[in-house]
Amino acid sequence: ESILGPSGYSVVRAYTGQQALERARTAHPDLIILDAQMPDIHGFEICRMLRSDPRFSATTPIVITTSGPSGRTQRLEAYRAGAWEFLGQPLDGEALLLKLGTFLQCKLEVDGLREESLLDPGTGLYNMRGLSHRAHEIGADAFRRRDPLACVVFSPEPEGTDAGDSPDEEVQRIAQQVGQLFKRAGRSSDAIGRLGHAEFAVIAPATS
Repeated sequence: ESILGPSGYSVVRAYTGQQALERARTAHPDLIILDAQMPDIHGFEICRMLRSDPRFSATTPIVITTSGPSGRTQRLEAYRAGAWEFLGQPLDGEALLLKLGTFLQCKLEVDGLREESLLDPGTGLYNMRGLSHRAHEIGADAFRRRDPLACVVFSPEPEGTDAGDSPDEEVQRIAQQVGQLFKRAGRSSDAIGRLGHAEFAVIAPATS
């Protein structure tokens, strides 16, 4: 914090591995710095858990630091866990700031491209932006041809929750299943999209 704060970064602290997981999932930080020697969960394991969490962005840089040995074995393990960098002591503050600046520039560019995308990354269906774009095109064509046009909006609910799944994980699992179903059964002329966390829509041209 003493290095990042004066350089304009807003820092959210976490004192345990569990706190780090919770705050990463709720605060959606642009970058995470983990201490390898957390009191409850090892930093490498926290990194692995974040990388496997669909609620956490895969493009968020994670840097792991250690006050212990920082040899090749530890460095390779950090990279296998999904870390972008592994740093030992003494920490070079100037080099750290330069690396973070490069990492964040990459992340922000990817985030910008994702926002401009027309597809939902979790399902492969249209996102709200893409569905709105297609609805305008399909609607204009239907009006010109005087064709019927149908739209169905729905929100599936689980019959039961898998053991160990959180509500968010259950919703994401259902969304993936819905996406796979529509890719198999949807008509090529239909525009199918994800409106929200668990809301979907089908715009069907030439359908009364």
